[in-house]
Amino acid sequence: MKAAVERPDNKEDKVTLPSEWKRRSGAQVVYDQLREQIVNLELLPGALLDDAALGRCAGLSRTAVREALVKLSLDGLVECPPHRPATVTRIDYSSVDALLYALELTLRSTCHLAAQNRKDQDLQLARRSASALALAMDAYNYTAAFTELIEFHMSIANAGRNNYLSATLNRLFGDVARMLRAHSLLSGRFPQIAVSSQTDTLVRAIWQRNPVVAADCGRQNASALKNTIQQHVIPSRSRDIELVALKTMVFSGTHCHQAALGRTT
Repeated sequence: MKAAVERPDNKEDKVTLPSEWKRRSGAQVVYDQLREQIVNLELLPGALLDDAALGRCAGLSRTAVREALVKLSLDGLVECPPHRPATVTRIDYSSVDALLYALELTLRSTCHLAAQNRKDQDLQLARRSASALALAMDAYNYTAAFTELIEFHMSIANAGRNNYLSATLNRLFGDVARMLRAHSLLSGRFPQIAVSSQTDTLVRAIWQRNPVVAADCGRQNASALKNTIQQHVIPSRSRDIELVALKTMVFSGTHCHQAALGRTT
């Protein structure tokens, strides 16, 4: 389901929820759907999110909608300035090195903890996600493969039973996803991430409760993501100039009409 755009008298586009979202799961459905659209760049950085219009369309109070927006702000995807409409956060390319370093540490930690704390039902979820990832890779559907990779590692993070690390990983994946989506909009294709060879080894290490091997698999998957971003998202030459060009093309180019549902500021 996609959010709709409301055009009030001041001609500012503000995002509202379609009526089908009514009476489903309150603030959580607002969070889930908006997060999906933000991460997929269906809502571009700078898009306005009007809590009053969201609440009216969903049949929710503004308090419930604001709860969802605050949760999105904790993910780093939404900015909620006082006395102003919430907006989708801009992609911060300047901190990509810190992002990738944090991603490696978090993947290593979540995989390590999963091997120590997992339960049998956790392994079932991880194996299911690993199979879906392998199928997507075999079909050369790299967009779906990346989505399944996130599901795979989030299931592992949840198996580690550390909510702080799970929340951190969820936020990091959101930033990585937006960078890769931006690249795919520019190039017309989603980059391949060579991680499928590690999934079976990682699941086996978790099943055998081997945290050392599991953590190393997490490190290797982080390295694969790092290499993909460095090769495709961050050009190796004329880095600063290329970054400016990338942001200008993604957030100001004509294709925004195809990708954006909200007005960018």
